[in-house]
Amino acid sequence: MDETSFDLSKELERAIHILIDKIESGIASDAEVLILPKLLEIKLGFCGGALWIRDKEQT
Repeated sequence: MDETSFDLSKELERAIHILIDKIESGIASDAEVLILPKLLEIKLGFCGGALWIRDKEQT
């Protein structure tokens, strides 16, 4: 892994924690509040190194 590579799972976890902290502090924007469930869905979609994203419109 070179220095420009990153672990998407770790970055998602970091973003989720930042958003939760902002929401709990009352400083999150409406957009940040709305994106949190999607980020959690993507994070939960990681399975065995593969990313499975379910598009709700297709189900």
